[in-house]
Amino acid sequence: MLKERRPSPLPAARFAGIVACGHGRRRSEARGDPSRSPAPAGRGRRGAIVGFVLAAAAAWAAAATKPAPVSTEEFFIVSSVDSGKGLMVVKRPTEVTLMMGLTEKTRCRDEQGKPIRVTDLRAGDTVFVASPPGASGQPVAASIRRGPMTVPELHRRYLRF
Repeated sequence: MLKERRPSPLPAARFAGIVACGHGRRRSEARGDPSRSPAPAGRGRRGAIVGFVLAAAAAWAAAATKPAPVSTEEFFIVSSVDSGKGLMVVKRPTEVTLMMGLTEKTRCRDEQGKPIRVTDLRAGDTVFVASPPGASGQPVAASIRRGPMTVPELHRRYLRF
């Protein structure tokens, strides 16, 4: 003998309204049945996603607080030197051009550490420059060291393996 099918206690029009409104609740939740409510945020898939996001944010914050490499010199390629105006145009390896101020206190050295004049620098020379910002915000070269970018120096500055 077949059981008779009973209609839902929730009228069809009301149930269709809940679904159409996008409430996304199951009927047991709509009635307030706590035995069939979803797992709290601390458990299940939602909890795993929240935990992953928190762990990723903590790892990102820890990486952001690590100190930068100790080197205070930056690597540049000389474009031009105008010692009369006290300016030097240099280029980063990323092709970004920068005007850098020169003063009488700017120290220049060659690859062996011997002092040289600023006028000894030519376009295309590779240099390492320590340059704190000046009063106008433009960087001013405190020291210039002419020398090539070696493979060990490249790894130390830019690569982390």
